[in-house]
Parts: sequence; structure tokens; C-alpha cells
Amino acid sequence: MDFYDKKLQEEFALIRDTSESEDGEIKIIDYLKPLVFSVGNKFIDEFEIENGIVIEDREIVLKSGWIHLDFAIKKYMEKIEIMERGEGKIFIFSEYFTWFIKQGILEYLNLNHNISQ
Repeated sequence: MDFYDKKLQEEFALIRDTSESEDGEIKIIDYLKPLVFSVGNKFIDEFEIENGIVIEDREIVLKSGWIHLDFAIKKYMEKIEIMERGEGKIFIFSEYFTWFIKQGILEYLNLNHNISQ
């Protein structure tokens, strides 16, 4: 089993665990924290440069990267079934969730900083 397969199986288990126990969501949040921090900060840095602004409430903005976690998990669980049947592209949740992190941050910035893209 290569690294990608191992990561895929690990993330499948984490995602399934979120629907089976309260502890599951805590586990997935702990697992994703470095991703949200990394992707979120990079996205904010690029956003500041592109818009010529400095975002003072960076910590709050980073928290908005979590807004769509429940929705992303729900949609990914649907995709797991398709992937397991061999009918769809196989991808890990962390890759999938990256878009949702950026979307949550962008929505927050649009709403709270009167910036639209």
C-alpha cells in the first residue's frame, strides 16, 4: 500500500467516524487543523496582495475556513460510495476540503470586509 492509499484509507475512516460518534468530529478537526492553518494563511496572504489590503482579524478569518466542514463531510460521504463502486475519481478528503476552506474564508471576507471577487 503506497502513501496515497494509506492516507485515503485513514481519511475514509475519519469521515465515517464523524457520522458514528461525537468524538469523530473532534478527531477530524484535529486532523485538519494544520491544513486549515496552512491553506487559510496562504489564501489570505494572496488575497491581501491581490487586493492591496491588510487583514487585521486574521485569526477570525482563519476560523471561517471551518464554516463548510459539515457540508463537505456530507458531500464527501456521498462520493465515498461512488468511489468504492469504482464509478468516480478517487481523491482524499483533505484535497477536497481545501476548496471549502478557501470558500469559507472568501465568504467571510466578502461579508465583513465589503470585498467581492
